Amino acid sequence: MLRDAFDEVLRSGGRLLYCDTDSIYAAYPNNLEVENTTLGRHVAFAKDPSKPYIVDAVFIAPKTYGLLMSDGSEVLKTKGLDSSCIRFRDLKNGFYQTPHVLSVETQAIYRDNLTTKSIKQTRNIKLDSYDKRLWSHCKKFTEPKKTDL
Repeated sequence: MLRDAFDEVLRSGGRLLYCDTDSIYAAYPNNLEVENTTLGRHVAFAKDPSKPYIVDAVFIAPKTYGLLMSDGSEVLKTKGLDSSCIRFRDLKNGFYQTPHVLSVETQAIYRDNLTTKSIKQTRNIKLDSYDKRLWSHCKKFTEPKKTDL
């Protein structure tokens, strides 16, 4: 069913940006009106003008992406890390600039002789370690990596 949704997006002139088990992110040229339309059996766009929409995004790897919304809010997903300590601009800059590393200040909580302690630590997250796709055009496009079978 997800593959059918991919096909619907592509047939309607869209470009796939990211997907997960229950969602697809796609981009369309400005001259194509897809809001409040049904593309097929699996994809429908229902835009609510009272809700924020995506104005910028960076898709890095499975479960690692950032969205900047029209109301200034941010949606950040970073696999294995509390996203509340990350800002969209830092995630995007960390991905597009060399080296592709995001330094994040986090709190680590641990137990020591029946007492709980909290320390601040810096974690460096490599943002270019996803090796299932080949990047091109300054990391704006990808294609599947060929595998030997």
